[in-house]
Amino acid sequence: GMTSPLRYTLKNPDEVLVRIKVDHSNGFLSLNNQRFGARFVGDVANPSDILLFHRRKDIKQATQQTRAAQKMMQTPIAPEELEQTHMEDIVKEFLTLPEQKLKLLNETRLSEAMEEFVDKSLTGSINEMAFAQLKQRQKKLHTTHTASTDIDTEPNVEPEAASKSKSRGSTLARQSNVAST
Repeated sequence: GMTSPLRYTLKNPDEVLVRIKVDHSNGFLSLNNQRFGARFVGDVANPSDILLFHRRKDIKQATQQTRAAQKMMQTPIAPEELEQTHMEDIVKEFLTLPEQKLKLLNETRLSEAMEEFVDKSLTGSINEMAFAQLKQRQKKLHTTHTASTDIDTEPNVEPEAASKSKSRGSTLARQSNVAST
């Protein structure tokens, strides 16, 4: 017989492929794709994966303050301004960006450690503070986990994130010990 020059043949050439991108970032619930597609069996070639759900990044979070902070981080500081600028102010401005929020470290303690690092030349101060904060958070997580009636007072701390950070924290401590010897 005669063979077709095409490599692939359509099973049902009368059925069309349909893909609908659905934005559900405004709190709309997503539908069950198979249940939705069941209505179109026989009409479309891909009834079980018609809908493609996605969430749009919240553009409203990029406020004027965030844009100003981003711009400030990208522009150099004039020497005369630099004398009146404090490191903690620069870091605080940087941390106002939504994607730069601290998850495990306390901003006040970080500021104090940076002050020790900059003003007193204590090179291990930031590492020591980070390690101490990590240990404190792990202890809180452990006591919260073991006492099931306790309420987690640290909503930003997730056990998975803390356990991943545990190995990083011990690495920081080792680096701090190496740096101080």
